[in-house]
Amino acid sequence: MIKGIIFDLDGTLIDTLKTIAKAANFALWKNKLPLYQNEQFLDMIGKGKNVLVQKMLEPYNPDENLIKQVTKDFDTFFLAHPIEASELYPGIYVTIEALRDQGIKTAVLSNKDDNITQLVVKHFFADHFQYIKGRLDKVAAKPDRMMMINAMAAMKLLPMETLMVGDMAVDIEFARNSNVSSCAVTWGFGRRKDLTKAKPDFIIDKPVSLLGLLLEQNHAR
Repeated sequence: MIKGIIFDLDGTLIDTLKTIAKAANFALWKNKLPLYQNEQFLDMIGKGKNVLVQKMLEPYNPDENLIKQVTKDFDTFFLAHPIEASELYPGIYVTIEALRDQGIKTAVLSNKDDNITQLVVKHFFADHFQYIKGRLDKVAAKPDRMMMINAMAAMKLLPMETLMVGDMAVDIEFARNSNVSSCAVTWGFGRRKDLTKAKPDFIIDKPVSLLGLLLEQNHAR
């Protein structure tokens, strides 16, 4: 029986692409580097800020000083504008409310920095989630299983009771590494072919379908 659902943040609950693109392009502009189109960042995001910065600077063979400065400028923009241009995906809020009403435990695990993750989730969802955690320096990011282990321990969930929901292949790998079931969503940043290749246990095309999936799985058991 599924008793808890762990959600990715960017591209799963909230469309943050424009926010990420603005922060990244601000950092590039500050360092007199060419800017990217929003869609180009889709191939760079998902594994955290450090990987994003590395990928967007890759064409310029950056030294350590440039990487540090671009990262600092990225952080400066994000801290000042953590929710600018971000919006909930249609159907997400009512789905989260329905899960809460059914007594399902819910959490958010993100490779976004923890301080930003906390701000964003609480802005859009207030206290709907029992556990929220973003990237911390001393905890390995997804797809390493440590974030999941910590979340399940805090929420008193067993792997067999837990479902991971995310929009990218890294989320499916994260679930597999954590020995929990996975559900890929197609409305986010990940391409359907990449999600299919990652072999999630389930794929859904709209948030409300998660409620039907939950009913089906729990009834079957």
